[in-house]
Amino acid sequence: MTQLGIRLEEKRRAIEAQKKRIEAIFAKHRQRLGQNALQLRFGLVLVRFTSGLG
Repeated sequence: MTQLGIRLEEKRRAIEAQKKRIEAIFAKHRQRLGQNALQLRFGLVLVRFTSGLG
């Protein structure tokens, strides 16, 4: 492989690794958002149930 080919391959690998890190961060963020939404929804159900609105 030429030097240029080697450098391009290294850059490609670095970009792929960065992409995987970012995807993991977004997945964790989406999971947190889902959990918060579920907790909010569950909290509203409890409020309605305990206040006699449900």
